Amino acid sequence: MHQSVSHAALASLLLLSSALTTYAQSSRINRGTGPAPAPGTLFLVPERVATRDGRLVEAERGLMFVPMLRSDPLRGVLGVEVWRFRALTPTNAPPVFRLPGGPGHDGLHVNLADEGYYERQILPTIGFADFIVVGQRGIYTSPPNTLCERAMGVEHARRCRQYWLDAGLDPKGFTVVEAAHDVADIARALGYDSIVVRGGSFGSHWALALMRLHPDLVARVLLSGTEGPDHTYDDPAHRYAALRRIAASAESSPQVAELLPKGGLLAALDSIAARLSRAPVTVEVRDSTSAPSQTIIFGADMIPSFAFGYTGSANTRSGVGRWPAEILRVFYGDFTPAARRLAARVQGSTQPRWPFSYNVGAAEMLDCASGGTPARIRRIGTDSLHRIVGDGGVSWEVEMCREWNVDLGDDFRRDVVSNIPTVIVHGTWDLSTPYENALEILPNLRRGRLVTVEGGTHSALAEAQAADTAFARALADFLRTGSTARLPDRVVLSPVRWEIPSDLPSLARSHNRLAWPRGSRR
Repeated sequence: MHQSVSHAALASLLLLSSALTTYAQSSRINRGTGPAPAPGTLFLVPERVATRDGRLVEAERGLMFVPMLRSDPLRGVLGVEVWRFRALTPTNAPPVFRLPGGPGHDGLHVNLADEGYYERQILPTIGFADFIVVGQRGIYTSPPNTLCERAMGVEHARRCRQYWLDAGLDPKGFTVVEAAHDVADIARALGYDSIVVRGGSFGSHWALALMRLHPDLVARVLLSGTEGPDHTYDDPAHRYAALRRIAASAESSPQVAELLPKGGLLAALDSIAARLSRAPVTVEVRDSTSAPSQTIIFGADMIPSFAFGYTGSANTRSGVGRWPAEILRVFYGDFTPAARRLAARVQGSTQPRWPFSYNVGAAEMLDCASGGTPARIRRIGTDSLHRIVGDGGVSWEVEMCREWNVDLGDDFRRDVVSNIPTVIVHGTWDLSTPYENALEILPNLRRGRLVTVEGGTHSALAEAQAADTAFARALADFLRTGSTARLPDRVVLSPVRWEIPSDLPSLARSHNRLAWPRGSRR
């Protein structure tokens, strides 16, 4: 059922959003609000979006009412936010459905507040097709927003789960399987019998579930920052491989090479870990003269907190140029900038902040439900590389996930085998969903095509589109027609400018770390 309503009517719906999680007949939340809308009901109202040049463009925004748990219709309904931008010129191309990453999507309105987002991410698609963005059940603008207190760990999960159980929610409804069915229900409610799916990061995980569950609905798929069914927990060896590729590029720079210890940047990290295991470093930091000082103790267990740069610099193209200097600064004994940054993180973690994904119950449930096979969890836990790059959350998240008790099981985590035309765009420097994920997934996609973005990070798709207009046009051709004829196998991003602060060479000399023969540095 597809109904259009007034702004006032939708406002009333949003005021009653807690009722969307209720049982069909009665529950704690539902009392006094009347029956919940029937599953399959879609309410849309007109919206206007401001463009960079000050124009207003039309869109539709609303809520789709979906079953909380399809195996038990009596569990009631949830609301899933939907945005639709109509094609500027109607064509025969199927609509493009964007499945956001996370989980913990803040809502499209947050993206649209970013100047130029509409022009970069929406306008190119609506030149040939409708563009639909689907919210994530239980998160922010898809009511109820399953907010929990700002905390992490087993006790937090226990309290949050109990709160929402008492409120009438069934945690087993917050899985990527149910979210995939949401997409299919929305497509049907909008009158589409065939769709194109675009998903990045968790959105790619979501898209793969949709491909498995509704293969007849999906015409073609674009994946980026790929996360397969058994990739919720990152493989330390693969994250380390991405870091090694970044390091190799940085070490080819003469400015960086002059400062390298024997073995290069990754050897520097190993050396830092070894030194800290023998003798931790204590740093006192103070934000201002009036603020109390904080003590930061750097032990070997702290290496993952700054292996990607203490500002997280290696995670983005805009920041990666700072990464070698940040590692070398610590290697040569200056822990103060790292301590200040870590102290700010600790201070920030005690302050409520909106939005912030990890204190939303559904975000945790979605990840916990996908989980990991015992073999993967065991391999990650025993891989010595996690001392450098972390263990992908396994050390604490597995225990927390037992409290949520939403695991989908290993049958869900088997490979997705599909004949749907699929393009994967993945960066070789992606530290969030490593490039090796794409290599593992590709053989099972019988009509799959991989575009490798050399030097691309977790945002490799946007980076490649901005860097290569021919690639952007070829990708639009694929979304519109399914043709991959013009797609390259590789997009090579421009070289990074590696930044070396002026004091770093003297710091290195003062620690006598450049005393080895030149030929033995690398």
